[in-house]
Amino acid sequence: MAALWGKGVMGAPAPSVPLGQSEAKWASVLGYVAGILFLATFLSFAFTPSFTAAQAEQALARYSEYGTALAVQNVLFTLAVVAGIPFFLALRNALRGRQATWVGAATTFMIVAFVLFVALSLVQAAMVAALAGVYGTGSDAEKATAVVVATATFSLFAAFGLGFLALAAGLITYGLVMWNSKMFPNWVASAAIVAGIVGLVSLAIPFGVGAAGLVLSGILVILFVAWLFGSAFYLARPKVAPAA
Repeated sequence: MAALWGKGVMGAPAPSVPLGQSEAKWASVLGYVAGILFLATFLSFAFTPSFTAAQAEQALARYSEYGTALAVQNVLFTLAVVAGIPFFLALRNALRGRQATWVGAATTFMIVAFVLFVALSLVQAAMVAALAGVYGTGSDAEKATAVVVATATFSLFAAFGLGFLALAAGLITYGLVMWNSKMFPNWVASAAIVAGIVGLVSLAIPFGVGAAGLVLSGILVILFVAWLFGSAFYLARPKVAPAA
């Protein structure tokens, strides 16, 4: 394994390919912006309670307490993804000289993960908002129906597992490709790999739900943002980063 990592993923010895100065600077800015927005999204969890499918009725009854915060959270997350996708593409371009296939796979995994996260979050939020309105003003029969539909809506959390699987695959692959790349120091690669491993653990412990979920999600976000900031910094300075 050490021998493989010494040369990069699959033993590819090719060097990274520096981006043009303008492209690198813009990509770096997008990386910083995405990192800040991802961090802000995570901090917003303090104002948005988490509910399971079994707590669907409680979620509808309490919607007025957290509806605005949830909307803000989704806006922050959507903007983070909008900034993050072109950053991932720039990172792919910078690393394409090492292992184009693996870099392309890592980028695809990351984009799929975050597009899935955003789509599920927005659909779920829109459904809960609509159902909360029915629950608040409807008849008993309409309220019962709203609860049934809300229970099914919260069951969408299971689909987030696919997103975490793609996220973990993307981060680990990025980390292995970046290892000893000379463009990025190995602590940046390590942050991606460990974040990916934590992402895999998130498949068993729901993100942000309960004490264990909050601790795990906090670790994942810190590592992910550290990787984003580190990648953004060295992406704009391709000839500065040491390999060790």
